[in-house]
Amino acid sequence: MAELAVPFHKERDPYGPGAELRRVQKAGPVSRVDLGKAATWKSVWLVTGYAEAREVLGDFRRFSTQAASNRSEPGGASTVAEAGDLAVGNLLTLDPPEHTRMRKLVAPWFTTPRVRAMVPRITEIVRQRLDDMAASGPPADLMRRFGWPVPVELFAEVLGIPRDDWGQFGRQLMESEVPGSGRDRQMRAGSRVSDYITWQVSRQRKNPGDNFIGGLASTYGDQLRDDEITGICMQLIRAGVGNISGMLGLGVLVLLENPDQLPVLDSDAETVDRAVEELVRYLSIAHAPSPRVALDDTTLGGQPIKAGDVLICSLPAANRDTAVVPDPDRVDLARPPGPHVAFGYGPHHCLGAVLTKTVLRIAYGELFRRLPGLELTVAASDVQFRTEGPTYGVKTLPITWCRDK
Repeated sequence: MAELAVPFHKERDPYGPGAELRRVQKAGPVSRVDLGKAATWKSVWLVTGYAEAREVLGDFRRFSTQAASNRSEPGGASTVAEAGDLAVGNLLTLDPPEHTRMRKLVAPWFTTPRVRAMVPRITEIVRQRLDDMAASGPPADLMRRFGWPVPVELFAEVLGIPRDDWGQFGRQLMESEVPGSGRDRQMRAGSRVSDYITWQVSRQRKNPGDNFIGGLASTYGDQLRDDEITGICMQLIRAGVGNISGMLGLGVLVLLENPDQLPVLDSDAETVDRAVEELVRYLSIAHAPSPRVALDDTTLGGQPIKAGDVLICSLPAANRDTAVVPDPDRVDLARPPGPHVAFGYGPHHCLGAVLTKTVLRIAYGELFRRLPGLELTVAASDVQFRTEGPTYGVKTLPITWCRDK
């Protein structure tokens, strides 16, 4: 049998787990599997149960992400390499207490009150992108015109990238993140983004602005090195832009395939928030958090785990665990709020979860109001998906809509 281009735990069909991942999940919540040549780690424990995933992600004393980031298999790349060139300052590769120290420095920038204060600017960015699309007229690729630019512009502003640099910064960032341009070209573009952030950190050490980079540099000057701030920013950019762009593309596709649920987006704020939560659970665009290594012999989901064993938690599978979610393969925007691990769990729960959900709430509503009659210009079955990176999404989303009269 030919090797898959990606490990089977990243395969989707098209929104939920792929056939092999479903087969493994049916066998039990924790299974020993061979992910094949496409994976950094070959033989791992794949965790597909919701309760078991929370157990792994919530207990750093038994399951270490830092130990995994410091290891590589013979002939394989490190887990850091699998995720990109993130290293220093990457919270995803750290355990407490170092993780706790770093997270405390970053967390104040993503509190609920701070995100709430950003709502007018988020709305302005979304509306400007939609105004530009409407002015150009249909058809359009939603990802190129909206799905990528919205989070790129948002995070450029959060970080403190000068507006004159947004265009070049955005092009380099998109080239480093969007599959199709070739791995070498992506790596070069990623290096240019990293170099630019490093230059901004150095610049704002001397003249800090009222932004994320300037705030870290001025407030924690003695506690954070330049390379740590660069690493934090690179992780923030990749996780934030990747998650939001993936959710914008896939979320719109799901909504177009389920038009009966669109009225929910015109409901009260609580109902719309619940709808976004359901889309986040249903799509679970992050394939898996950073791998963990068992620090001691232990038991998980009835399976004996040896010290040194590698564990990978499948978020799409865990979020469709029938023990937690009834009829989990059905998207239901009116579903009562329920637990999920789409943003991870425990010490590494996504710092940007509130910001991501706020952007999605604004973007979905504004999009369908601003572009009436929105529809695909291709069959849904012809939409191409991207599974190569740490997050799932669509490569392009060809759309059209009714022109304003």
